[in-house]
Amino acid sequence: MTRTALRHCLCAVGPVVLLSMVLLLQGSSAASAPSLNSSVRSFISLAKRGVSGSFFAVYRLSAQVNAGTVTVAQKAQAGHSPFVTRAGVWSFVLQNDAGYSSQWIERGSQAWDCWHAPGEGQWTCTGPGQFRYVNGYLMAISPYVPGEVLGDINQLEGALKSTLAPYRAAVKNLAFYGSHSVHFGPLRCIRVTNITTCLDRSGVLVNEEQSGTGVTLLRYSSKVPNSAFTLMGTSTPTFVALHQPYVN
Repeated sequence: MTRTALRHCLCAVGPVVLLSMVLLLQGSSAASAPSLNSSVRSFISLAKRGVSGSFFAVYRLSAQVNAGTVTVAQKAQAGHSPFVTRAGVWSFVLQNDAGYSSQWIERGSQAWDCWHAPGEGQWTCTGPGQFRYVNGYLMAISPYVPGEVLGDINQLEGALKSTLAPYRAAVKNLAFYGSHSVHFGPLRCIRVTNITTCLDRSGVLVNEEQSGTGVTLLRYSSKVPNSAFTLMGTSTPTFVALHQPYVN
């Protein structure tokens, strides 16, 4: 049994609307469209609030190839995010519909990585280890939805500081609008071509859709169970950050 593509469902499905906005805004200047930039900055501020502090959430992932459920948790001071290796702790457990599962726990600068395949009696866990900013590690943690959002926010903020030529022709591809969720109330949404992302009043990602893929919030709580930071199996000291899942 080898690992190949467990986490790529989130690589394809994860929050991408902000990154798409970056492509539009990289040709802009802060003065080229002040009303639009004001709306974008407000959206960024709201999204930052949604990935800060402590919370527990469950998302449904849909994709053309893979689908599944990811549970994310975070404990940090109000207004702060521990992602990736700041003070605090965050974790996720990804379970795809084929039965392959993955877990990551990060406590400050120490990380643990776990995985489980159908038919196996126990989880395999490694750690603690040190997170490194390389592609394999970034792919390994891509199921952590708040982290994907935060990464795109950072890129978008950089794009807003661009001094390149205006992007008037691209403005028509971006729209802000309000929506409503039966379970999570009023939403603030942004649409770029075929990508739509909606946040609730607290900035929490509630829904994102793009060409047959999506991320949908199922449950959310500001209370974080201790079990969210408990390893699924017994950890071995040699740390391995595996970014692809099992296949037969």
